[in-house]
Amino acid sequence: MSDRLTVRAVRVAAAMLATVVFAASLIPATLSAATKVAAPGASAATTATVPLAKGQLEVQLWPSMTSSLLLVSLKLPETVQLPARVRMPLPEGAKVTWSGEIKGSNAANDVQRPYTIVNGGGGRAIEFITQQSRDLQYEADLPVPTVAGSRVMTTLKWVQTTDALGVDAAVKTPAGATDVQIKPAPSEQPRTNTTGEALYTLPQQHPAAGAGFTIEVTFQQGAATSASATPVRSPGTSPVLWVLGAVLLIVVAVVVYVALRAGLSSGSSSQE
Repeated sequence: MSDRLTVRAVRVAAAMLATVVFAASLIPATLSAATKVAAPGASAATTATVPLAKGQLEVQLWPSMTSSLLLVSLKLPETVQLPARVRMPLPEGAKVTWSGEIKGSNAANDVQRPYTIVNGGGGRAIEFITQQSRDLQYEADLPVPTVAGSRVMTTLKWVQTTDALGVDAAVKTPAGATDVQIKPAPSEQPRTNTTGEALYTLPQQHPAAGAGFTIEVTFQQGAATSASATPVRSPGTSPVLWVLGAVLLIVVAVVVYVALRAGLSSGSSSQE
């Protein structure tokens, strides 16, 4: 009788273990799907009914030896009513990786919005509707910079394809970069973070629609090469995974305990 109970308990524990493993295998897929970039596209009818808003643009170029990133932000005035339709110029060769609303310093709180690419004055622009925030942003990959030995060279041609209050431009160089040369010349000394990356602020631009400006960056990359700090918009490790891990350990402990009890009971019966 005790042997039958033992076998039944082991089967139940094994079934519980299989269920937990199966559920755990589904969670990462669910989380990754939730963090994927939304496919471009929005309802034309919905977009047309929302007013187009104008704000202050900020353009940041982040070059390194292996990549070149573009961060374009738009700050709407407090007088703009939400929801609002926004447009930001999209340089040729730029491939959007994220677009949406900025909700503070924690990237996990940002709201991703689907976008469309439209033709503006003299080039492309990215367009989407903001529902909750007046701070908007998109991130894009640019063509890899030209590298000659340890010398890195890249150029960004900006065309003002949308109406804006102005454009603030900046360049961030990686840790270990020396002999930095930027055109137009920075308007102030760079700010350096704890990892050694330096942010150079350029003069504010006010290009007319269809006009623009060019940013040229060259620098010497030393041994302290640092990959560009790609903006991270992951919500982090889900607490559900920790709970499943704890349950899995408990189930394994139950299986081991039942097996040991079965062994002890069997030994006692044989001695009697």
